[in-house]
Amino acid sequence: MILRRVTEHVKTENWFAVGVDFLIVVVGVFIGIQVSNWNETVNDRRREQAVLHAMHEDVTATSSDLQEELDINIAGSESLKALADHIDNRTAPLPLEEVDSHIFRGIYQYPSFTLTLATYEELKNTGKLDLVLDQDLRKRLQLLEGAIGAVRSGAGQLESLALNKTDQYLLDHYDLRGIVSLRIGEVPAYVDWIDPAENRADISAIFDDPYFMNLVLLRARINSAYQRDAKRLMAELAEIKVLINSKIKREPQP
Repeated sequence: MILRRVTEHVKTENWFAVGVDFLIVVVGVFIGIQVSNWNETVNDRRREQAVLHAMHEDVTATSSDLQEELDINIAGSESLKALADHIDNRTAPLPLEEVDSHIFRGIYQYPSFTLTLATYEELKNTGKLDLVLDQDLRKRLQLLEGAIGAVRSGAGQLESLALNKTDQYLLDHYDLRGIVSLRIGEVPAYVDWIDPAENRADISAIFDDPYFMNLVLLRARINSAYQRDAKRLMAELAEIKVLINSKIKREPQP
């Protein structure tokens, strides 16, 4: 319709009308582009909000799991100190039941690190991290890699020490009746038909074994590094959670 009007105005040499028609076309195109951009912006915000809500759940779950592992590891370090004090005769002799508990927490257990930042990992792997529109948050997420890698490395060292060194030592020199009967948190990972006090072999020789003391000290050192890195990651996750919360509050999901 507008084209027919322009043609008619040109034939009659009504240049003013041609100019008005041209202006109408330009304004119409401009408004159309603006509406399209506005719709795209709204859709981007909606997608970002969906991502932020999912990421908030991931960060919360990861922080909770990591804090649990960190608490277990800290308790393990306390048991290692108790064993070292016992070896160096700085404390009264420990009852066998306490020795079992300290061996279990300090030597037998090791932390696992399960990353539950599924949303962030998916965005990174699919090249869609730009869905997070906030530049500060996107930068913090990218910098998170270093902290995650350090905790993974520490957990890997503790697992390697357990599987390659301490487990074998316990098999060779300790009566596992006192360990396999202990429960790990709420998970029923224990042997309920073993009486730890029945037919126990004498394990006192390990406290005179320099190799055992070295295992205690080495485990304590790796624990210390793991706890440092885990606390750093916890702090990073807390700051990211604050950024996500502020973004969600500022732009609530429609």
